[in-house]
Amino acid sequence: MYRTRAIRCVLTTSVLLLSLAVAPRAAVAQDLAAWAASVQRGDDATATAQPSAASASSVPTQNSGPAQAPNRATTENNASESPARDYFASQDSDDGSNSWTGYLGATSFFRVNRSRIALVNDFNTTVFDTSQFQFPMTAGVDLGLRRQFDWCDLDFRFFESNTSTATANNIDVQEFGLRMNTSVSYFLDSVEINARREYRPQRALLIGFRYIGLIDSFSTDFNNGVDTKYKETNNLFGLQVGWERYWLPGERWKLILNVKEFTYGDLAATNVSGNSVIAEFATPTSRTKGGIGLDLAFTANYRLSRYWSVQIGYELLLLGTIATGTNESYLINQTGSYATDLGDGFLVNALNLSFQSVW
Repeated sequence: MYRTRAIRCVLTTSVLLLSLAVAPRAAVAQDLAAWAASVQRGDDATATAQPSAASASSVPTQNSGPAQAPNRATTENNASESPARDYFASQDSDDGSNSWTGYLGATSFFRVNRSRIALVNDFNTTVFDTSQFQFPMTAGVDLGLRRQFDWCDLDFRFFESNTSTATANNIDVQEFGLRMNTSVSYFLDSVEINARREYRPQRALLIGFRYIGLIDSFSTDFNNGVDTKYKETNNLFGLQVGWERYWLPGERWKLILNVKEFTYGDLAATNVSGNSVIAEFATPTSRTKGGIGLDLAFTANYRLSRYWSVQIGYELLLLGTIATGTNESYLINQTGSYATDLGDGFLVNALNLSFQSVW
């Protein structure tokens, strides 16, 4: 059994070595010793069990009756009533079945406006401060898949948001005797794959690769028909490491804390469009810069049955270095430079609700 399941892990050897490399050496040594002992017991179980059974049956006993076979129905019923072994892992089985877990759900995103740029006219008065933008909640999809192996679990997750737009209209620009409408919008998606390994009971380390796509746009539209749109496309690629801790306060409940650090390179591109003078002289630009992100999540999982559960959670995603439309607008208007500016940050809160199944 162990040899067959070990073959299934061959394709993931490189990822597993990285996972083991970040685990404490003492914990890894204990895991290897325990695994070797379990393999030895599995190989010798059949050979040692049969002689014992034969010697037992050869000894006559008084009032001994025919041997009773185990009640298969009772065994199956007891198994069906046992709780799930792990929040995001399958039930144990000798034949390798029930080793997949998946969930599908919805996510609500709440972006925190970190922009603090004052749009000032020639009269040295603030026409508008971008901190006044208030982003509405936007919904999205969230799905995950896990494959359990002897040495580790492989996790896949994807989520994305619908476009969210914050607006500020009818702003009086006295210098030009005009009124202006402005808006900021964003779209977010994320894909990640990680190798997860428990180094101690209810504690796990993970390492993997992640991509985050973020499109941030800022637009201005005057009532004389002149408009400008600053669109920033961020493509973040990088290595992700994390730590997981979970608790089992009851037979049906499981509480999980996940902390992940994302070291990335941002391939950012700028595109300015519209019919204004700024847009007329603009040319697409791009720039690459490294940054660090943080993903913090807390989830509560409630088991509905042996194979189904529902989970709800909170998640915070922080990206330290990205390009935004408001920053680009400020850079162009103040310096005349069309270079892509990667000096802003991004912070979003999310509430997740999903249904999970094992098979």
